[in-house]
Amino acid sequence: MDKMTDDKRDTEQAIKEAAKKVFLVNGLKGARMQAIADEAGINRAMLHYYFRTKDKLFEVIFADAMQEMNQRMGAIATSDLPILKKIEHFVYGYMESASSNPEFDLFIINEFQQNPDYFTEMMKTSNAGTAMKAFVHEIEKAVKKKEIVGDPHQIFLSMISLCVFPFAAKTMVRTMLGHSEKQYTKLLDERKKFLVQFVVKGISP
Repeated sequence: MDKMTDDKRDTEQAIKEAAKKVFLVNGLKGARMQAIADEAGINRAMLHYYFRTKDKLFEVIFADAMQEMNQRMGAIATSDLPILKKIEHFVYGYMESASSNPEFDLFIINEFQQNPDYFTEMMKTSNAGTAMKAFVHEIEKAVKKKEIVGDPHQIFLSMISLCVFPFAAKTMVRTMLGHSEKQYTKLLDERKKFLVQFVVKGISP
């Protein structure tokens, strides 16, 4: 029974990993269940056994990503760390997560533009904004205590923008800088420390 459970879990994970690749290349509308089955190395009947529709499969993948983000950001927001340390953990956590799946940000941005109602509803269903709101609240408290300066929403927007852009615009920025894939990866790894210093300097009293 345990082996059957493990096999099922492994198959589900393989399907989700295959679906991510197909979704990233083709977008939500352009992705086909047959292509996902082929990528996962299974037949289409088995794919439909695990996930009845393409939308359901995408919803599961999206929910997993949002849950991981909520857990990470929620843990930072509710910790006893000073605000500047929370910001450091936020930046490092986001950059490391995005580095493991660098195309995901651009994919989500594109899909939001094409299907705003669908994605807005999914964001509500997955409570994706809960952890972000909690983090913004921590920034607001720190501003009131004069631990940092600036408009809390501008601070948060700047942090998100500075983290997301290098991944969402990877191809363009890489081309502009004339970097190889290896050079750009190194630049992003070094950016974590630079970005923390940049943000902290801008909001310190």
